[in-house]
Amino acid sequence: MNEFEVSLIIPTYNRKSSLEQVLQVISSQTCGVEAFEVIVVDDGSTDDTPQLASNSYPYCMNYIRQENKGAAEARNRGAREARGRILQFLDDDIQINSGFLEAVLQGHALEERVIVVGNLQIPPRENPTVFQQVYEANTASPPPIGEGEEFVRIPYT
Repeated sequence: MNEFEVSLIIPTYNRKSSLEQVLQVISSQTCGVEAFEVIVVDDGSTDDTPQLASNSYPYCMNYIRQENKGAAEARNRGAREARGRILQFLDDDIQINSGFLEAVLQGHALEERVIVVGNLQIPPRENPTVFQQVYEANTASPPPIGEGEEFVRIPYT
């Protein structure tokens, strides 16, 4: 039996500042803190990222530190440790709105085996990341996003 509806898995490496912002925003989720857990997998950070493990959050937060093995292995480790019915992956620099997890739950409510995909809008930065540069170069216009963002449900077998 699953203890939570959603396990929000966040791999990180040397991103204390942005991860701290993400963890703060997660506190404002409208679905209620009993519905989800947050699993942060620190992939061998050499900065002050481990200090975030001692912070207090209004939700269940599991901080896992492992030897540097890459983001994919960090995601897999988070999935193995998850106690939620739904696995939701989030990067350590993605800001979500307060209705994000509620929308994820709604997207999964209609079908049992489904992948829920949402829109992404990357805020402008003075020094854009490589991902942002590639994303902007390959996107004609940013997709819409907001409190009423739409998710696409993709059934799978």
